[in-house]
Amino acid sequence: MIDFSVYYRIKPLYLFLLIAFLLNHLQAGCQDPFHIKFENISVRDGLSQNTPNCIFQDSRGFLWIGTEDGLNKYNGYGFEVFKPDVNDPASISMAKITCIEEDDDGNLWIGTKGGGLNKYNRNTDIFQQFRADAIDTASILGDIVTCIKNMSDRKLWVGTNKGLGILNHKTGRFEKPLLHQNKP
Repeated sequence: MIDFSVYYRIKPLYLFLLIAFLLNHLQAGCQDPFHIKFENISVRDGLSQNTPNCIFQDSRGFLWIGTEDGLNKYNGYGFEVFKPDVNDPASISMAKITCIEEDDDGNLWIGTKGGGLNKYNRNTDIFQQFRADAIDTASILGDIVTCIKNMSDRKLWVGTNKGLGILNHKTGRFEKPLLHQNKP
């Protein structure tokens, strides 16, 4: 006859050893198996402000970080910071950056909190500003830009505090989207 009382006393010990073995191997496996390294980048490294509102990686590999105090271009080693200059109409319109998008031509589109939309041409290093104008019906609807989406038809959809508009890349003018309604 088999004495199972010994088995039941040994079973918890085996279970404990099995769990300890598995946890040890899982922990060892999680200790950087692909040698991933994270770094904290802050104002000490050249970032204009420590709280980013948006981060975008462009087609050239640069990281663009929008903060409450400027647009930051990070090349992996250092920053180039873009801030408004009241004496330069080709500078960015506002330091409070909300969103970033790239078009098919490699231009960057930067939304701001109060300064409208900015197009950054990297070849000329110039910003073109798109601001709301109550008189011009083909201007951007509002100066607080919340989102930007580049579409394949060379149009840029821009969400603002006053509604959605579509910028035609060719004309530089905004139009309201046509909403299709299903009719019975």
